[in-house]
Amino acid sequence: MTHDDTDDDWMRVEQVLDAVLDAPPHAQQRTLESLTDGEPALRQRVQSLLKAHQSSGDFMRGPVSADDAGTSIPAGQAVAVGTRIGPWSILRPIGRGGMGEVYLAERADAQYQQHVAIKMLAPSAEGQIARFLRERQLLADLDHPGLARLLDGGVDDTDRPYMAMEYVEGVDLLEYCNAHALGVTERLQLFLQVCDVVAYAHQHLVIHRDIKPANILVGTDGRPKLLDFGIATLAQEVTDGAATQALVTPNYAAPEQLSGRGVTTATDVHGLGATLYALLTGAPPWQLDTVSLPVAIDRVLNAEATPPSATVADKPVPGIKAQLLRGDLDAICAKAMRKDPAQRYQTVTGLANDIRRHIAHEPITARAGSKRYAAGRYVRRHRWGVAVTAGVVALLIAGLSVTTWLGTKAANERDRARRDADRLASMRTSVLQLFRAATDVDDRSEMTALEMLALSAEQAQEQARRDPVAAAPLLHMFGQIYYRMDDGVNAAPLLEQVVALADTGVHPDVIAEAQYDLANLAYAKGDTDRASELFALCMAHWTSDPGRFQTELIWSSTLESKLLRKAGDTERALAAVEQASTRALDHWGNAHPETGIVFNNLAVAHFYNADYQQASAVSAEAWEIWQAADSTRSPDALAALSNWGVFAQRNGNSIEAERLTRQALDLREQLYGQSGALVYGNLTLAYLASFNGDHEAAIGYAKRAAEYADRYLGADSATAMKGHCLVATVHQNADNSVATEATARAVLESDNPATQDAENIANCRIALARALAQQGARADADAHLESGLEALKDGGKRLARDYLQGLEYGAEIDRLLQRDPTPRLRVALEQTSELYKIGHPRVWIIRAELAAAEGGDDAHQMAQAAVAALQQQLGADHPATVRAVEINQRLADDRSASARTGTPAP
Repeated sequence: MTHDDTDDDWMRVEQVLDAVLDAPPHAQQRTLESLTDGEPALRQRVQSLLKAHQSSGDFMRGPVSADDAGTSIPAGQAVAVGTRIGPWSILRPIGRGGMGEVYLAERADAQYQQHVAIKMLAPSAEGQIARFLRERQLLADLDHPGLARLLDGGVDDTDRPYMAMEYVEGVDLLEYCNAHALGVTERLQLFLQVCDVVAYAHQHLVIHRDIKPANILVGTDGRPKLLDFGIATLAQEVTDGAATQALVTPNYAAPEQLSGRGVTTATDVHGLGATLYALLTGAPPWQLDTVSLPVAIDRVLNAEATPPSATVADKPVPGIKAQLLRGDLDAICAKAMRKDPAQRYQTVTGLANDIRRHIAHEPITARAGSKRYAAGRYVRRHRWGVAVTAGVVALLIAGLSVTTWLGTKAANERDRARRDADRLASMRTSVLQLFRAATDVDDRSEMTALEMLALSAEQAQEQARRDPVAAAPLLHMFGQIYYRMDDGVNAAPLLEQVVALADTGVHPDVIAEAQYDLANLAYAKGDTDRASELFALCMAHWTSDPGRFQTELIWSSTLESKLLRKAGDTERALAAVEQASTRALDHWGNAHPETGIVFNNLAVAHFYNADYQQASAVSAEAWEIWQAADSTRSPDALAALSNWGVFAQRNGNSIEAERLTRQALDLREQLYGQSGALVYGNLTLAYLASFNGDHEAAIGYAKRAAEYADRYLGADSATAMKGHCLVATVHQNADNSVATEATARAVLESDNPATQDAENIANCRIALARALAQQGARADADAHLESGLEALKDGGKRLARDYLQGLEYGAEIDRLLQRDPTPRLRVALEQTSELYKIGHPRVWIIRAELAAAEGGDDAHQMAQAAVAALQQQLGADHPATVRAVEINQRLADDRSASARTGTPAP
C-alpha cells in the first residue's frame, strides 16, 4: 500500500487489525499471517500498526517505542544465562518493561533454594534510575500477601541497579478468568482481593497509577498479586498538575492522567473500574491501541464507555451473561470510571463495599443519582469530538428520555445529534490516515506523543489545501486540543486556518466554533478589538437559530460579559450572564452541575459590580443546585465554595466567610491532596479566624500557610514571606508581643530577597510597631509604624485594604503611647466607607473606636448604633461586638457621672 491508499484499503486494514488484536498475544502473528496470505503489502501495514500498538508505554511524553507486551529482549542487551547478580544466577529472560528487563533467577550461593524475578534497569533507560530506585523503595515499604514482595536489591558488576522480587508463576487476571470461564460472582471475588491490595497501598500513601489486568498475575494458588510499581508515587508528594505524566496504557488511563491534572487515589479507583470492566466484558473500556493521540485523548476526556451489559450483548464472553451485568454492575463501573475524580468512589473501600452489596443483593450506592449523572453528560460544551460510539448515541437517547423539554426542543437536539454523528463519523478515515502517515516516518523510535500530535496537525494543514471541507473539522480538533493544553501558540494558527476556509464550503458550525475559540485566545492576549470582532461573527451564526445552539449561547455569555465589562458597560455585562442563567434553568433544570456553573458565573458578575450581598445570595442558590445534582464534591463546586467565601468576606460576614473558606479548603485537600494551592486558603482562614477572635486557630492556619508556601512555592517566594508576616500579625492580635517581635524581626532581618516585597515589609513593620508600643519603646514603634504605613499607601489600590487596616493598627498604637488616635481614625473612617460601604462591619468598628476617642453625647449615640449594627451582623459574642459594647458602656458611665457631678462628659 502507498500513501494513495483508498478508503476501502483502510477498511481492509482495520478489519485485519481488529481480528489480530482480538487474538491472544501468542497467536497474533499466526493470525496475521493467515489473514494476509498472498497480500504482503497488507501484512506490512498491519505489522507496522501492531508495533505502534505495542509502543504505548510512555504515552504522553516518553518514546512511542516502549515495548510493554513482549517477552523477548533484543540481542546485545540480554543478560547471559548463568550470569551472577548478587547471590542470584540468571536462568532465562521472562519479560521486558518500559524501563526494565525481567529475568528468572535462582539462589546461587548454596544458602537455600529459591526462584526470584530479577528486574534490572535497561541499558537504554539510564535516565530512569531515580524512578527505578523509587519503585524498589516503595516495594520495600509494603508487605501484603497480594503484592509481589521485594526480597533483595543492589547493583550488578556493571553498576546497573536490580531488585529481586517474589517470582509469581501465573497468568494475568483477565487471561485467567477467560481461560477458566469464570462466572460473574467468581470474577468479582477475585476483583475484591485486588481492591484489598490497592486499599492497603493507599493506607501507606502509595498510588499505583497503572492498574490494569496485565499488572495483576494470578498464581497457581488462585490468588491475584499486584505487580509493577514502576510509575507509582507517594500520595503526599503529588501536587496539582504534578505526577500526571501518563506513563500508562491508554486503554485503562484516567482522564486526569491525559489532561495534566493532579493524580490522586481516585486515579487508582478509575484503574480498578477499568479493570473490572475488562473482567466483565473481556476487553478494556477503550480500544485505543490503533488510533492517533488526539483521538485517544479526546475519547478518554469526553466520551463515555459503553455499559458492560451492552458490550457483552454485542460480543458474548464465556461464563458471562449480559442480563447479570445490567443495572448494578453497569452503575458500579460507570461510577468508578467517571471523568471527574470527585464523582467517583471516594475510596477503594467504597468501591469494594458496593461490589459486596451487589453480591449480597443489597442496594448499592452507585445507582443513587446515576441517571441524573448520565443525563448531565450528554450535552458537552465542546461538541466536536473525534468518534461517536454506539454507547454515546445510546447515552444521548437516554438523556432525552429523562428530560422534560418541549417536543420541539427534543426534536432539534435529535436532529443536531444525527448531524454531528454523521460529520464525526466522516472524520474517522481521515484520522486513521493521519495516524498512518505519522507512523510512516523513517525513524519513529524517539518520537514522543506530542511530536506525533504536531506531525498529525501539520498533515491536516496540508490536507486542507486538497480537501478543505474534510480537513476543517480535523484542524479545529487539533486546535482545540492545543487550546485545552493552554498552548495558544500552537492552537491559534490551526484555528485561524479553519476560519480562513469559511468560503470553501466548510460547515458554518465548524467556522463559528473556531471563531469563538480564537476570540477567547485574543481576549487572553489583551486584544479585545480582535476578540470582539470574532465574537460578533460566531454569535451572528448562533443567534440565527437559538433552538439549535442553546449550549453555545449559554457558555458564550462568559466571554460576552468580559468584553462588555472591558468596554465599561457593567450593566449589560451583568445582564448577559443573567440571561445565560435563565437559559441554563430552561435547558438543564435546577438540579444539574452545568446550571450550577452558570450560577457561579452570575455570582462572580455581581462581585465585579461590587454587589457582594447579591453575589453571596446567588452563591447560595448555586450551592442548592450542586446539592440537588449530587455534585458538592466536584472541582466546579470547589470553585463555587471558594468564591462564596470571598463574597461573604467582602460583604462583612466574617463568620460565614470563615465557615465557607474552611469547607472549601477541606474539599480541595480531599480532591487534590496537599499542594501550594492550600497556601492561600490558609492565609485567608488565618485572617478570618483572628478577626473572629479564635487566635489559637489563626496562628495554626498562618503557620500552616507559611509551611506549605515554603514547601511548594519556595522559601524565597513572596507568598512564603507573606505567611511568615501573617504569623507575626496574628500573634500580635493575640497580644503576644514577644512572639510577634521575634517573628517580625526574623523576617525583616532575613537576606531573603522576597522580604523586599513592599506588602510583606510593611505588614511586618506594623506588627512589630504594635509589639514595641506594648513594651513602651516609643521611638522604635513610631519608626516602624510610619515606614510601614508609607509603603502601604504607596501601594495604591492594590494595597488599599492593607493600608486601612494599618491605619486602625496605627490608632491602636497611638492609644498605647497615650496619643490622640482621632486623626488616623477619621482618615480610616472616610476611606473605609468609600472602599466598602456605609453599613459594613469595618465601618462600624471604626465608628465605635472614634466614639471612644472623642467622647461626648454624640459619641455615645454613635457607639449605641455601632453595637446594634455589629450585634446583627457579627453576633453578640464576636470580639468586635464585645469591644463596641465596652465602649458604649464606658461612655454611658461617663454620661451618668457627668449628670451626677454637673461636669461635661469627657
